[in-house]
Amino acid sequence: MEVNESANRYTIPEPATDATHEYHRGRQASESMRQLLWWLIGGTQGGKNRLRIVRSLNRRPMNTNQLSNELDLNYKTVQHHLEMLEENDVLTTTGDEYGKMYFLTDRMESNLDLLDEIAEQASLDDD
Repeated sequence: MEVNESANRYTIPEPATDATHEYHRGRQASESMRQLLWWLIGGTQGGKNRLRIVRSLNRRPMNTNQLSNELDLNYKTVQHHLEMLEENDVLTTTGDEYGKMYFLTDRMESNLDLLDEIAEQASLDDD
């Protein structure tokens, strides 16, 4: 309760609006994404390669072979990182088998600033 000095009465604050709830859900989602990206990018040995993959796919969608060639990484290594990123809702795919194309999820696209922040804090350089 709040005291309204000019009217000398107590007022009950308005209930939280949908916008307030949306704000808090957004902050929680952002915090969970921060934790996920620290785990995937900042806190593991393969983080630098996963960062390179995400940044490459931000420029344009590619398949595993294209990423392997562009990043000069072993095909199986790229495949492993793509699986991890897809399992954790960072990437999505279209197609199947050899022609499967990888794209950033909407969730990842809306958190690219967070990715850059974590890469900087973890001292990861983009080659």
